[in-house]
Amino acid sequence: MYIYDYYIIIYDKLFEHEKYYEEFINKKTDRIINDKQIIPENNINPKIEQSFNNQNNDIKIEKSNNDSNDLIKLENKNENINPTKYKTIKESINWIRKIFTKLIFMYHPDKQIDSNDEIFSKIKNDFDKNDFSSIFYYFIKNKNHPYLSKLFNEMTQDKRFIESLLNLSNYFNFKLNKLINNYDFIDYLKQNNLFN
Repeated sequence: MYIYDYYIIIYDKLFEHEKYYEEFINKKTDRIINDKQIIPENNINPKIEQSFNNQNNDIKIEKSNNDSNDLIKLENKNENINPTKYKTIKESINWIRKIFTKLIFMYHPDKQIDSNDEIFSKIKNDFDKNDFSSIFYYFIKNKNHPYLSKLFNEMTQDKRFIESLLNLSNYFNFKLNKLINNYDFIDYLKQNNLFN
């Protein structure tokens, strides 16, 4: 298996788990809010109040970690977690722009190549936020498309491209492991037959 095949697999897996995790957090939040509303306000047990506040703080942290600039945040805050450096992505904006330009043109709603408004918006927004993970994802997914195949063949020879995929794959793996190490979340997946 090539690194770009692995990248697609782990990107899909992370995307799926993050979607489930968001549902899990929303249900957890709703349950906490509903439980809190049942107790009359002047009879709130301080322990429950503290628990509720802690839960809300946890949720805010988790939601902020789902921002599209996670790669930069991880690099700035947690360099000691993983020795792999993520600088390749930020330093390589020019060759990434080449991929981005191809994809934007390909998915543009007014073009007749493979117009798709949803993918077009996603790629454009992610690029503006310096999140290139989806750009790589759609580029690799369409590697055999006649419009992209030549550039893809060039990129597979480019060390920066391979290093970037490796760095992002490691980062996705890190995020995925973080989710999977949450026992409450795993129980939620099992209860809803989402665990595979």
